[in-house]
Amino acid sequence: MKCLKDLSVSRKELQDWQRNLVWGRDGTLYITSYPDMCIGQPIYEKEVDGNSKNLFHVKDCALEYENKFEYESASTNSLLNSQPISYGRLIRPSPVNNLLAVLTSNLNVIIFRGQEMVVNLDEEARNVSERSYHSLAWAPDGSYIAVGNETAEIIVFAIKSDDDGNMTCTVKANICLKESKEGWVTDIHWKKSVIAACLDDNSIFVSNIGQNFFVQQIETSSRFKITDLCLFGDYVLVTNSCQFKKIDLRLGGISSISLGIGDEFYIIPLSEDTDTVILISNKTSCKIDFKEKLSLTSDDTISPILERKFKKWSALSNEFNKYETTMLLYGLSLSPDGYSVALMYSMERVSLKYRIASEYQFFVTFVPLSDSWEISQNASGLAWYQTYQIYGCTLPSMKRENNGEINYNVGMPLRKYVASFMNDGKMNSLRFFNFIEDVASIQLFRRAIFDYAVENSTKITNLLDKAFVHSLAVLLELESPVDAEVVEMKSEFISETFAFEKKNGHPNSIVSEQGHHWRRCAVTLLPILTTKVKICSISNQRIIDIKRDNLNDYGWLTRTLLEMLNEESIYSGTIMTTV
Repeated sequence: MKCLKDLSVSRKELQDWQRNLVWGRDGTLYITSYPDMCIGQPIYEKEVDGNSKNLFHVKDCALEYENKFEYESASTNSLLNSQPISYGRLIRPSPVNNLLAVLTSNLNVIIFRGQEMVVNLDEEARNVSERSYHSLAWAPDGSYIAVGNETAEIIVFAIKSDDDGNMTCTVKANICLKESKEGWVTDIHWKKSVIAACLDDNSIFVSNIGQNFFVQQIETSSRFKITDLCLFGDYVLVTNSCQFKKIDLRLGGISSISLGIGDEFYIIPLSEDTDTVILISNKTSCKIDFKEKLSLTSDDTISPILERKFKKWSALSNEFNKYETTMLLYGLSLSPDGYSVALMYSMERVSLKYRIASEYQFFVTFVPLSDSWEISQNASGLAWYQTYQIYGCTLPSMKRENNGEINYNVGMPLRKYVASFMNDGKMNSLRFFNFIEDVASIQLFRRAIFDYAVENSTKITNLLDKAFVHSLAVLLELESPVDAEVVEMKSEFISETFAFEKKNGHPNSIVSEQGHHWRRCAVTLLPILTTKVKICSISNQRIIDIKRDNLNDYGWLTRTLLEMLNEESIYSGTIMTTV
């Protein structure tokens, strides 16, 4: 399978002692460049032509970092105020929404929504070492975030948002890993109900949420530096400066295999069905199979691709072998669905020449990890399209079921009902095919909402709600459970009346009583008279921005739908653009 041409990141400076690359749920690449963060913003091009620059737009993303320790004493920790200007050391996007957690150089953990700071996590009543954070991890459902401090403690914050988007953070639990309270928590991983943490003395602890945060030490302190840690099924996989370890959480057994001294290997997990991982370093890569006992085999997935790149660079303007070329890895990240990996690297010739930041150039290559892929709930929108292109425009193995139905309990609250089918496999399949087909469709969504309206027809009394349900019935060629009336739609410039009882079955436009043609809202099928709308960049469909339209009297049905679908497109799963 031919790989995409590498994505180039120029004129940036990285902190090579940190993980510099993260791949978000929506397909965004986050790069911890210095002093401002750099992102690879996902873009949509119908013709990618095998070039990753047609999937990502690289640009700076300047965030304003607050420093809660600005006026604190740094007598015991010189890191607190050693940098007059804060920058991001570690970036972790939420696995379910558009929140972004950033660990700064001043040991703050700040949560952003877009470029707006939402909260700086803190426990003001505690001392400085308990408030200084060195690691973080999101819960799989995005409702909690765990941070590690300098007293061998993990603090779990609960993240809650109201209907207006206002967010609050409260302490859910304080997990003490060591009674002595000595040691910095340098790395945290959270998968399902298990939290794994690594301390600066290279000891490892796990905590089980389902067992009231019960703490167990699974690896004692060691002089061998831990390079990487990964939760994989019932195992904790660890690489240090000389070996690979597999720790069985269920049975308690530990097995290891030597990797040689001095090489820092990072873990790339493959499908849990295979019990196989790839280990990669600056010098080599290999596969570890641990179905029965640990066995080391050659890597036939990533290694051939990197070797070709290395040979190409070694031969470039070096016909007399005057230069020694080395490949340096600066970060790696699995795609949100786990079917691909992004590797950030640079090719350097050994020389005494000093280079300024404007001369730096890094490359991001994308490698498929399997022969096929499926549409995953862990990804959304353009992340599906990226995987489709990385796999050479191979369609997902999920069966296409556009003519099926989404069957959920129509007696549940509307918000829960919509949330249930937004990640339904059939719905996600429909949204993915909207990327590659000429005409976008949301028939499954409309039929599911119509079924809900039929069941709750006695509660539908608002005129705009009735108009919406009646329009759905006309488009679906079904009998309407309510009678539509003449309604008035208003905007800041004009108001007109519409007779929805007429058989106007066009899905995109409607004619007013005054004889004017108006475009319909893609969600509610109501006419759009206002300029305050949001647009899906893939389908070019528009919806009314309920947060800015306060002139029309929306009912519980239309208002709830517009509020829930205000950020994420029902057509493609991408972020809606504000106009």
